[in-house]
Amino acid sequence: MQIKINEIPLPSPDSYTFGQDVVGEFARNAAGNLVGDLVAVKDMVTVGWKVMSGEDYSRLVAGTAPVFVDVHYHCGKTGQLVSRNMLARPGRARIAYLSGGVWWKDVNCEFVER
Repeated sequence: MQIKINEIPLPSPDSYTFGQDVVGEFARNAAGNLVGDLVAVKDMVTVGWKVMSGEDYSRLVAGTAPVFVDVHYHCGKTGQLVSRNMLARPGRARIAYLSGGVWWKDVNCEFVER
């Protein structure tokens, strides 16, 4: 599966989760029913890599620096490859020294449609 950030390809992720983020304010009324104002339903994608090279990790960090980025991903809702402007939330990663090089372990990033 190919993920691109601002047209920059990243390696195929080891994990890929598609979901939807419900935007609005909700509460339960006295009868226990959910009431509120639905503003929007936005795509949310979480990708992860068990191990990533230093070069690929640098591309991910640099690519998500603008905070809002264009992401090309597989949409579970439409079954198509789509591009959307999304909020990028890169997670923490651990550094590993393997075979004389620097690698990154347990890398993940979440994208939420703008």
